[in-house]
Amino acid sequence: IPTDDSLRVERAYFVYKNSLGDVHWHLSFGRRPSTNGFGMENKNYAPLGGSPAGHIIQWNFDGASLGFNLEEVVGIEGFNVKFCYGLGYEGGWGTLNSMDDSQDVNDVDMAGFIIKFFDNEDYKVIYNYARAWGVTDGFVGQVAMPFYISGKDYNNDGKFDEYTFNPNYGGYMSRFEPTNEIGNIDLHSLTVEGNTLDWSWFVSGAYSVADPAGQSKNPMFQFMETDGLLCSPQDDNCGTNKEGYSFWAGIMTPEIPGLGGKLGYEFNYGSKYWFNFTQAEDSITGSKLATRGKVHEIYYHQPIVGSRLFATIGYKYYDYDYTGSGSPLGAPVKIDDANAFNTMMPVKNIVNDVYVNVTFRY
Repeated sequence: IPTDDSLRVERAYFVYKNSLGDVHWHLSFGRRPSTNGFGMENKNYAPLGGSPAGHIIQWNFDGASLGFNLEEVVGIEGFNVKFCYGLGYEGGWGTLNSMDDSQDVNDVDMAGFIIKFFDNEDYKVIYNYARAWGVTDGFVGQVAMPFYISGKDYNNDGKFDEYTFNPNYGGYMSRFEPTNEIGNIDLHSLTVEGNTLDWSWFVSGAYSVADPAGQSKNPMFQFMETDGLLCSPQDDNCGTNKEGYSFWAGIMTPEIPGLGGKLGYEFNYGSKYWFNFTQAEDSITGSKLATRGKVHEIYYHQPIVGSRLFATIGYKYYDYDYTGSGSPLGAPVKIDDANAFNTMMPVKNIVNDVYVNVTFRY
């Protein structure tokens, strides 16, 4: 990116395979193939690109997996189980926190498992569970804000007693880092995929449970009362779990005669407290699968040189019901009730996203 010369790696891992009787197993370490998982094949016009469910995880992380192919043991085609572990956030090397004991933020541990109940290439049934411990109140990166807020905590109780607003007249970039852990998150998804008469389709349901267990030490978040996990500690109900759910389905046609291309349609819906880890989606609008509301998407893939070089034109219609889609901070606010006092960022209601892509696969 233009601001530095760092090399960023999407995935780099190794896999060791072996067998123990009829059980085939593998062990893998590295930067995980944790993007473009099942459910994403139609949209990407590609085979399966990652192992977690695209409905709940679309983010890079480092970790390991241990998988067992139990097809010959249980007698069900394609049956296998995989256990996964990774770091969702590295709190040590390369962060200011590693040099400041007062802002000691531990790593965010992630773990889970994937059960593929059935897979005969044409039809698949897959369950994915994931849990993140000690979710932080932010990320490591740079931001440009019109102003920044500093605070003073006179009694050292972790809550700021006085705030100062400082205009950013120079448009300066600020380094941003997490300041504290705000809770834990559990995610469940069940996906069914099929290919029927060359019609490719899938249906996926997901469920999230957020357990608030901390408060951000960022003065801006505390001032805006968006300093808790899907709530604010100033609210009486911040100690209760926040449960959300989401539905996602799509279908893609066979090759269209005379053109050779394929037309696809997808729909997804997310409830008030729905949250997932899909913020790595390559979209200027933000992850559609993190939306608290409804999204309709239609796209058309036109092969130029088979599936190795193709063009895609698409349209997404976002209809948001609540604020904060994709963010773990602060209580979601109904769009009609949003105002300058209960929202931190500009509020989106309806978004139209038109895109054209040309993909070369090698």
